[in-house]
Amino acid sequence: MNAIQFPLTRVAIGLTLGILYARFCPLLPLHSLALFGLPLLMLITLHLLVKKRPKLIPMIGLTIFLTSVGVGISAFTIHYEKGYPCHFTNYLKAESIDHVDVLLREKLKSSDKNYRFVAQVERINQKACFGKVIVYLSKVDFKAPSIAIGTRLSINSMIYTSKPQMNPGSFDYWDYLQLKNIYGQVFANGQNTAIQKQPKQDVFYWADKIRQRAMTKLQQSGLNSEILQILAALTVGQQQEISPEIIRDYQSAGVVHILSVSGLHVGFIVLFLGFILKFLPKNQKTRWVKLIVILISLWGFALLAGLSASVVRSVTMYSFVAMAMHLKRQTNIFHTLLVSLLLILLAAPTLLFDVGLQLSYTALFFILWLQPLLNKWWAPNYKITRYFWQITTVSLAAQIGTLPLSLYYFHQFPGLFLLANLIVIPMIGLIMAVGVSIMIFAAIGWVPKTGIELISWLIQRLNGFIKFIAQADEYVFKNIPFNLWMTFAAYLFVILVVWALKKPIYNRVKWALVGVLALQITYTISTQNTRTKREWLVLHQRKATAIVNRFGTKMEVYYRETLPKNILESYQTSEFIKKVQYQKLGRQGRFKNSKILIADDLSDYSKKLNPDIIVLCNQPKVNLERLLVDMNPKLVIADGNNYPSSIKRWEQTCRQKKIPFHYTGKKGFFRLSDENYFLFAKI
Repeated sequence: MNAIQFPLTRVAIGLTLGILYARFCPLLPLHSLALFGLPLLMLITLHLLVKKRPKLIPMIGLTIFLTSVGVGISAFTIHYEKGYPCHFTNYLKAESIDHVDVLLREKLKSSDKNYRFVAQVERINQKACFGKVIVYLSKVDFKAPSIAIGTRLSINSMIYTSKPQMNPGSFDYWDYLQLKNIYGQVFANGQNTAIQKQPKQDVFYWADKIRQRAMTKLQQSGLNSEILQILAALTVGQQQEISPEIIRDYQSAGVVHILSVSGLHVGFIVLFLGFILKFLPKNQKTRWVKLIVILISLWGFALLAGLSASVVRSVTMYSFVAMAMHLKRQTNIFHTLLVSLLLILLAAPTLLFDVGLQLSYTALFFILWLQPLLNKWWAPNYKITRYFWQITTVSLAAQIGTLPLSLYYFHQFPGLFLLANLIVIPMIGLIMAVGVSIMIFAAIGWVPKTGIELISWLIQRLNGFIKFIAQADEYVFKNIPFNLWMTFAAYLFVILVVWALKKPIYNRVKWALVGVLALQITYTISTQNTRTKREWLVLHQRKATAIVNRFGTKMEVYYRETLPKNILESYQTSEFIKKVQYQKLGRQGRFKNSKILIADDLSDYSKKLNPDIIVLCNQPKVNLERLLVDMNPKLVIADGNNYPSSIKRWEQTCRQKKIPFHYTGKKGFFRLSDENYFLFAKI
């Protein structure tokens, strides 16, 4: 079977299902290899028998699908670093100080007080091991030039290995880290950390040296700091120092994606290289020269940008596109796209859950599939009009394709995205052409004054336009409820409608209407489920207390000291809650038949109350042991508005009395709902 004719769609679906299964139903390596080996053996057997027994041909497709599922399971299991005996998590002492030797690998966005790096663990307590952690380096004790990529640190510190989701609907940071095979955090300062003399001088080290040399030269040339930060983000993917105000403006304008090197930036590099190499004579030899130059340039750019996940996936994708274009292979562009995706997932299966990868490939698919249809709707006579119409159709196709994912992950929609892209995309092309050239010259040691003036003018105009768009806040539609099932239904609707528009025959139009009906049913079911849902929540806040009593689409928030609006916004949106009431926290509460005592520093307790739940908040001055004897509750909850020393004492007291204890700072928010109330009532 020809590789081009190979059923890649079936393989891609099988690989995806295998990765999903291994992610949510982890298996031992031996079991995962068995799930791969058995279908593979069946495939080989069928291949040998199919010539003599043609009736077995339909079985080959099914066996290929099952084999690809097994490949997905095995790939995820193999890349699951924590499952290996030599992973650093197996060498940690329980809640104690460890001696950790790490190698800094990737710089992340800094916080107000710390530099942040992804680091490779080399040793724990002098035992060789591996794994990745986030290292926080105090800005007071360390200066940026002394902590470059490749630096080795020896740290005496506790490694924090897990933390639950602190509040409902909030971003699960630890789950995000674990999908990147990062399983710990280390805090380093001048007292517990020593910088080793010899850094590791590998390609990452020298790539960082080249970037830093270019940045230093540009800084010495007098380039404005804000302009330099934008330039570094657009050209080499270094957005760590961009101010939060600029990021908010780009988010409101719907163009924040341009601050991360992605397919758009790599595409401009391919076009720029194609323009430069256009003057070479057209023959077989120069075609190979063009391809080699483009591939070397793309991967050199990826190395200079730090080989981050977004850069690697974009460069991989465009490498396959470049090979298909320059080798003049009569291939299906969608197959080329699938091959690049399959290779990326085989090399890093967890990237399937990366939002950037999902958005990049979805956008590119819809540009290739939908944009030609949109482009046919109008045929402008003038070249400049055709250019801007093409930008419009590309932006519209990409936005339609990524809209369900954007609503699911971010719950907002920028209404002026078309206007923003009409101006921003041409400007990004110019900035990439000038900016990459300036970066190369700066790395060599020469900074052209004309280039600095030009790039400053371009980025200032870009920032000014984006700030103007961002000020139209009424056109940014925020807090749009959208769940996972609605996302699937939305894609079914979009795909069926586009399919019908491509060839508007009866059967296709009928299926498009089915897609509309499916989206309506999904939305109706989602909203109906929320109308009957009841929950009682204790949120986690430092130095403040907040309790939520939710009835369907209504929510009562009881608070003390601080209104918890910021930590409830995501929960309110994801749960389709329409009405919120804020009230001062009282001393008693109730959920169904369960009585709740709010024990704070103002409470006066009655022995006759007999509560099922006691909530300790605002550092109450109580004798918990006596309180437990008098009231005999089923559960004790302590929120974040208490001293750590008190938490330890209360936890020990509850353990002695054999009463469950829930501390929100350790276990995250507490939820009592219709689903778990029955189990709680049996305690």
